Amino acid sequence: MNPGLYRAYRLLGWGFVFEVIDFRVFYFDVLPDFVGYIMIATALQQLGSQHGIFKKAKWLSIGMIALSLPHVLMASNVTFDGFGEISLSLHIYSEALLACHVLIVYWICQGMRDIAAAERMSELQQSVVFRRNLYMFLAIFQLVFYPFLFNVEQSWINLLLLIGVLQMIMEVLFIRLLFRFSNRKIRSIDVRV
Repeated sequence: MNPGLYRAYRLLGWGFVFEVIDFRVFYFDVLPDFVGYIMIATALQQLGSQHGIFKKAKWLSIGMIALSLPHVLMASNVTFDGFGEISLSLHIYSEALLACHVLIVYWICQGMRDIAAAERMSELQQSVVFRRNLYMFLAIFQLVFYPFLFNVEQSWINLLLLIGVLQMIMEVLFIRLLFRFSNRKIRSIDVRV
């Protein structure tokens, strides 16, 4: 693989690590999401020569840099009891961030799937498709279920926790896929959409 593409996939993986991990000290995010999105946009700029869909993801990542800036100082540990006390605008903001993140992941998976298919790496292609489908199922379920949390009993918290744990596992598997992709011998090819 071209050394620049190797670094781009690794930078993309580390950008998602920054985006996924939310480590806070006195409400301040030590690994801010906007830094992760800067890394993601930079990597996608380099990968845009490999597949056109990476360019779409790059532009959305650039938008996410600005959208995720306020998240640096926001409290992120809201209990189920305090869920209804949060303003509607903050709920909409959180849902919009999640929806944009899911779309970026989808486009990246589409690009990696096409590249693996063009390189005849069927095992890697199947891995991308399986993880993409499971990731999308859980993310869409979470996006659809979220508004109903205002009207459900506290017993539903177990389902929400299960979906959250599964979604975190899928995030880690997606990041692992990016690092795995960086280790493959993939030529610098141009896959047009």
